[in-house]
Amino acid sequence: MEDIHQHPVFLESSRPLEEVRKKVQRYFCVRRRSGGGDCGPLTAVSQNIYRIHFRHRQDQQEVLRRSLHVVELEDGPVEITVRSSLEPPASSGCTTPSSPAEPPPLTEKGGSSSGMLAENSGEVSHEKPERDEDGPRIDHGMDPEAFTSVQEDFKHKGSRRIVLLGKTGSGKSHLANTIFGEELFTAYHSPHSGTVLCQSETKCIYGADTTLVDTPGFFDTKRSEDELRPEIIRCLTECSPGPHAFLIVFHVGKFTKQEQEVVDKICQFFSNDALQHAVIVFTHGDQLPPEMKIEKFVAENKNLSDLVQKCGGRCLVFDNKHWNNTPPDQYRSNQFQLQALFETIDKMVADKKGSYYTNEVFQEVEKRIQAYEGKIKGEAGNLTPVEVRERAKANVHNDFLIQLTGIATGALLGAFFGLAGMVVKVIKAIKNPSEVMNLIKKVPMVGAAVGGEVALASGIAVGVTAGAVFTTGGVLGGVTGSEAAKGAKTPREAAERAAKAVTERFRDAIK
Repeated sequence: MEDIHQHPVFLESSRPLEEVRKKVQRYFCVRRRSGGGDCGPLTAVSQNIYRIHFRHRQDQQEVLRRSLHVVELEDGPVEITVRSSLEPPASSGCTTPSSPAEPPPLTEKGGSSSGMLAENSGEVSHEKPERDEDGPRIDHGMDPEAFTSVQEDFKHKGSRRIVLLGKTGSGKSHLANTIFGEELFTAYHSPHSGTVLCQSETKCIYGADTTLVDTPGFFDTKRSEDELRPEIIRCLTECSPGPHAFLIVFHVGKFTKQEQEVVDKICQFFSNDALQHAVIVFTHGDQLPPEMKIEKFVAENKNLSDLVQKCGGRCLVFDNKHWNNTPPDQYRSNQFQLQALFETIDKMVADKKGSYYTNEVFQEVEKRIQAYEGKIKGEAGNLTPVEVRERAKANVHNDFLIQLTGIATGALLGAFFGLAGMVVKVIKAIKNPSEVMNLIKKVPMVGAAVGGEVALASGIAVGVTAGAVFTTGGVLGGVTGSEAAKGAKTPREAAERAAKAVTERFRDAIK
């Protein structure tokens, strides 16, 4: 069988890589980290010199655009120098526009090892012949800006963004690890605790960069819905400009009122249109009766059957514990279900002509990310497109947290001041903004937010009850706080600005 990984990159490291081979290989497989993509195994050429082959030339070239890569390992970072060949560069003074910066030549001291096919190099249903899939051929004389444009276009066409949704204990994080074939997501074994922070990881699966976004469980046993909203914001930025698929995860068992409430909440956050881009995925498949397939299980419950129909009939089942070593051609095998999952997702995307789920919120997030990308490119020209986008997403996430903090603080204080019987007492008691901040700290969630950036980032509650928001004072305070927070650099500064502005506005109103 012909090896599909034909584009080599040679690596020289500051230490042997044999014991961390898989981690280094994963680094070069993830485009947002290295600029690479689908690649074969890392093979030794000689002492501290290695070779890795990429399937697509664009990925090879993107890796070579940086001569030095730093891979973070458990015992510390390792520096890896890359180049396109073992031969020294030509002596002529001419270099082509698209050639990456190259380090000093490597000297081959030993024999070479032939590459092997990567484990996840299977074909997906939407792949085209290589000439069309890769876009225009990258020739040595191609302009660097044209090359970047082609690479960015390929990145969007050859990627999947998938969001996992479900209640605590449904097995989302374990499922994400099963899909990636390694423990990248933090998984909990108690049904009463689970993911508390949104986590995103990317890996090349079946020839395409696949980003999984694991979200905190709906109806979390310890956290309010307001606490979860900042992590939903993180989800929005991580899968911008929109996910290709939602995986709605359920435990095999009874489809109860609580499961239906999860679906209702998903539609509330993302709209009913989200179901047109959703796949229902069950975990704990070993609990199915012998010989029963998931379609029959679904058919026995009308509410569940109706939900699956709203999702285009798309449903699969995994068992993150018992089906890992089952032969891949058997139904009760995670490999069998994994292939079916990506065939289902790719067919769904192809049927929608390559489109993904989006709405006004996603569009606004992407608009802000692109604005930051333009600014970052101008300020730091040595960053890769992937690094630029990661920085831009982080800035947008922080902006939204600042905005929410201003609205939360303002609405809370506005509602408080709006209670007529408390106005005089509050104004007498609060003589300066620092005392306002002390008051805020006594209020659940908002107090945790201003107490420290870590507390806020892990879940500032936009700290307003539904009743308070709809009072006149709450609405007025929210608007005032939002305006005051503009220009703040941190959520804490936003809270302080909002508190001061709302206090002054209500003090003036009752003079």
